[in-house]
Amino acid sequence: MSHDEDRNYEDVDVFQFLEIDPDDIIEEWIDFPSRYMEIQQHCHQAGAAFDRAKEALDYADSELDREIRSRPEDFGLGRVTDTSLKAAQCLDPRHADAADAVIEARRIWNHLRGAVNAMEAKKKALECLHYDIGRTMRSEPKARSESKGDVERQNHTAIRGRMKKRARRSEESGPDFEM
Repeated sequence: MSHDEDRNYEDVDVFQFLEIDPDDIIEEWIDFPSRYMEIQQHCHQAGAAFDRAKEALDYADSELDREIRSRPEDFGLGRVTDTSLKAAQCLDPRHADAADAVIEARRIWNHLRGAVNAMEAKKKALECLHYDIGRTMRSEPKARSESKGDVERQNHTAIRGRMKKRARRSEESGPDFEM
């Protein structure tokens, strides 16, 4: 794939990947893997473009370094030092253009990495929606595991209370048989 063919990542509307239709969760689950893969591919393309932009900046700086060292007077330098060399490079439009390309490539790559992270959040949201829908469709109510112990304690307390009440009644009324 050439560098020009993979530039469609710049035009990606990442928000279209993140929308959830709550009325069609099944379709959302079906589409999720392919949409996740698509945004991942765009992210990888942007990462590769960022790497190429950094290489282009390094190349431009190397070319400028060679030109400045060979003809320092063309760049307004009398003597070439590391500091003066770096300053002359930064003032050259070739360096500025390459640096701007690096900044833009990094911005796009970070934007798409954020979209990948947001897709992870979408996955979690779909899992929660699926769980909630499944829970509401069940016919019998179920207590959460931590509240089951509370229910058992309440039942035990109620049974003991009824047993004590019966014991008191039988003590008050006396024995049921005569001697």
